[in-house]
Amino acid sequence: MSAYVVSNSTIDSLISTAIELKLCAGLITADSCTNVTTENATDFGRMLLRENVRSVAHRYRLAGTEEGAANDAFVTDYKFSKAHDLNFEGTVAKCIQSLDYQSCETNDWNNTVAHEFLYRLMLKLIERVPGFDAAPWAD
Repeated sequence: MSAYVVSNSTIDSLISTAIELKLCAGLITADSCTNVTTENATDFGRMLLRENVRSVAHRYRLAGTEEGAANDAFVTDYKFSKAHDLNFEGTVAKCIQSLDYQSCETNDWNNTVAHEFLYRLMLKLIERVPGFDAAPWAD
């Protein structure tokens, strides 16, 4: 499967979910904690897209090319738009998995702010799995 830049709707689904679930995540550094809100949603979305674009540029050596410049402009032009009727357990989980896969081409992906954001969002989604609250901690 080839790497590609995900759509605005994928990013909007992730950010809308983060707002809904009151996610606190890093915007500049992975170890910081900023509540994702409608006021900073565009910034968080651009952060995720920027890392995705960086991955694609690395994979296909797009630095200095027209395609690379177009992808950079795509990040700059992104504006958050609230996603509606989200299926947390299906659609959003798949968006997390998809963006993770499309952004992992660089050697430092696991140490990025975007990776930490997706990890924190995934943990929030797990808490919504039916029976999670009633389940005992592992032995």
